[in-house]
Amino acid sequence: HPAVRLDALENYVRGLMAESEEARHRLLTQAARLDESFGAPVFQLGLHYWQLDNHRQAATWLRRLPREHSQFREAQFMLGVCDLRLGDYAE
Repeated sequence: HPAVRLDALENYVRGLMAESEEARHRLLTQAARLDESFGAPVFQLGLHYWQLDNHRQAATWLRRLPREHSQFREAQFMLGVCDLRLGDYAE
């Protein structure tokens, strides 16, 4: 596993444990911004928007997931469904 900035990891864990959706989103977004190679918060944000049927935002986050991430293939499937639902057949 690549090294992850400690403050990014801290925001990620706090985001997973947050009680409100607003706090969860804010902390996960902060974790993703602090360390762009850290794929876990990127995947969680993509999954969050996927579950809300906000396919445009889900696709935006899922496209940022590094190829090395353990859930890359799952994210690619979800991304394909997002593109299909958005009518972006070329993707």
